[in-house]
Amino acid sequence: RFQFSNDSRIECGDVIAQHVGARRRADSRRVVSVLYGERDPVQRSEAVLRRALKLAKQTLKDRPLVLADLQGSLGVLHFKAGKRKRAERGLRKALALVETSGGGNSLACARILANLSTLYYAQQKWSLAEETSLRSLQIAEQLHGPEHPDLTETLSNLGFLYYNRNDLGKAEAAL
Repeated sequence: RFQFSNDSRIECGDVIAQHVGARRRADSRRVVSVLYGERDPVQRSEAVLRRALKLAKQTLKDRPLVLADLQGSLGVLHFKAGKRKRAERGLRKALALVETSGGGNSLACARILANLSTLYYAQQKWSLAEETSLRSLQIAEQLHGPEHPDLTETLSNLGFLYYNRNDLGKAEAAL
């Protein structure tokens, strides 16, 4: 693992960006924000992600999937920090970016839907959790096929959702 001082993390992102080009700067800031998320308070990671998102909006307008990825990362960060309303807003923005860019049946869309489902599950919004989870599963099955190992987590989450709703028949079928 790399270890950075607090001041050098931002500088590290800038150095990485110089080596990979200006269009990749937003991606490098995301990498640095992951380091923050692991070692520093959520506020620092959020600040870096917001800065990366702002920069990406200025320089990567033609790459909405990158913007959606950053927006989704910010939503997940808010969820982990217990800021569920902000998390939902961020994940919904990310989903809208993916869908309006024509990526409504992409793995990026499936991942955002799975994250939304996890959020709704935590909020005990069972019908929304089921809807987003089923849509995520449908997209992943179309892209990977019904027997792909990446489907296990979504199927497991769906099984637990049904179990918590006391729908044991559906829970058993999902698992």
